[in-house]
Amino acid sequence: MQSACRVYLAFYCLSGVTLIYYGIKTYWDINDDISSLNGNQIIESYSKTVMVLGCLTLSLYVIGKVGIKHSDFFLNFFLVLLVFVTILQCLVFYSIRKSHDDFDDILRIKLKKCIKSINNSLCREELDLIQVRLRCCGIDSPLDWTKHRREQKQDPIPASCYTKGERTCYPYLTGCHPYLYEQFSTKFIQLHFATSCAVICGLTGLFVL
Repeated sequence: MQSACRVYLAFYCLSGVTLIYYGIKTYWDINDDISSLNGNQIIESYSKTVMVLGCLTLSLYVIGKVGIKHSDFFLNFFLVLLVFVTILQCLVFYSIRKSHDDFDDILRIKLKKCIKSINNSLCREELDLIQVRLRCCGIDSPLDWTKHRREQKQDPIPASCYTKGERTCYPYLTGCHPYLYEQFSTKFIQLHFATSCAVICGLTGLFVL
């Protein structure tokens, strides 16, 4: 029994390290990316949650290690806490998955809001920055701009949709949504991987130990 527990605790410790690693990696990757219409806040909150979850997992590993070496009480205490931590890991995994599924619609709504907004200069400036950095225009194409700016009696397409900010014959033809979604989808997948490893390890302990 104790030998099986030692092997399991080694894998459980690894799952905690994985959570902390990907939490930190995702958090620091956010600082290297451009701001993406509040998408950073969503990823940042999940990366911090995953880091905390990793710390809880490692703390539980220490309790289990003490239980194997010195006390059956601590070992039983480890098994009880394992149930609660595994449930928490499952909830975080589900929440990240749900946010990933909904993020496509959230991103589109935010982009549309920025294009339509007249008074929200911060939103417009952020979208201009995204278009310049990613060399894209609108949500799916430059047509997203022309639909609304004509109503405002402005130039159909903003200067940020053109190379070097100068209005030439052709703007960037690709919309910003695919680039932004791919950028954040990668981060969601990293957090998915870390939490899924932790959930699998936790459930294995509940059924095997």
